[in-house]
Formats: sequence, structure tokens, C-alpha cells
Amino acid sequence: IGAGTTIAASILPGVTTRFHRAHPQVGLEIEVSHWSLLLDDLLNEKLDFFIADISELTEVPGLAIQRLDAQRGSFYCRAGHPLLGATITRERLVACEYVAPQLPRKLRRRLAEFLGVEGGALDALIIECNSMDVLRALVRDTDVLLLNLAVAVDSEVSAGTLVDLWPHMPRALRQSPGFASEWGIVRLASRTQSPAAETFISSLIESAQSDGQ
Repeated sequence: IGAGTTIAASILPGVTTRFHRAHPQVGLEIEVSHWSLLLDDLLNEKLDFFIADISELTEVPGLAIQRLDAQRGSFYCRAGHPLLGATITRERLVACEYVAPQLPRKLRRRLAEFLGVEGGALDALIIECNSMDVLRALVRDTDVLLLNLAVAVDSEVSAGTLVDLWPHMPRALRQSPGFASEWGIVRLASRTQSPAAETFISSLIESAQSDGQ
């Protein structure tokens, strides 16, 4: 089984735990990586399937892709961040630095449009990292902003250590198109899944649906 970084930090632990409790006799091997590396392993039949961002996979031949419910994304900062002390403007947002999981091209373009900067200027604003532990530490201990899905940081927001900036933004910014996932389950169209794999996939779909509501 393969999974992208944000998925591994959000819905995957719960799905894996429930599956293991129900089927303790079934072994699991989980690989967490970027979708491009997961695709290589899938094509080489090292994976049965993977769940990840699919925005750059829809034109790849030989794949069967099942789209999952979109997950809402936002900007997050530490509690007490200077942005929270005054009106949040696009100019103040551009002055910030950002951290995020490795972003698909489509989402990078969306972020550049939201901030009103060119793609090259965005490169100087953002640090991309495939470790959620590193991303959480950076946003918790510095003034960087995290761009991620709500499902990946729900516990930190609920505990008050991180703040969702979207509700604090002025209406003009909140009315612009937001950020959302394009998750999907990817498998080889020519390959039949085992009953255990189909059960795990069903649980993934159910979890993504409940978290996306």
C-alpha cells in the first residue's frame, strides 16, 4: 500500500488500526512517499495500490483511478502569531514565509494567484517538506505559515496550538477560490485486487468521505 504525506498524517493511521483489529492475520506493508515515486512502484507491481494527490495522474495510461471526496485546505499559524494582531491583508500574507508538503503544480499556481505573485517569486516564499513532523515543528516554533489540509492538523487546531487563518481573513480574501485536495485511489487497470486490499480500499473511501464532510 502506498500513501502520500498528508494522507499518511491524517486518515491512514485510523484506517490501518481498524483494519488490523478486524484482520490481525493480514500483513501490511505501507510506503509513504511522493506520488511520482509511488507511481513507479505501482507500475513495477511493488504496490497493490496507492492513495495520493491525482491532479497530475489523470492522463497516465493503464491506471484505474477512483476520486475521493475533496478535503478543505487552509493556512495555519501558531497561536500568538503576529498576523493575528491586526487585519490580514494580501500584502501581509506575501511578507510571510510558508511551509507545505510537496505541492502539485496546480496547487502551486493556485497559491501564486491567491498571493498575487509570480511563480518564480513563490519559490522564495515556500519551503516544501515531505515530513509532517518537520512541518508541524516549523509552524509551531517559528512565524512561518503552513498550507495544508484541515484533516492533517485537526488535533493541533482543536488543542489551540495552531490557528486556522481562513476565518480571520477579510471577506474579500475569503470569497476567492479556496484550497482543496484532489485525492484518489490509484491502481493498475489490469490488476485484480485481493479481498483484503478491497476491504482496505473501502475503509479508505469511508474515512475520506466522513472527513471531507
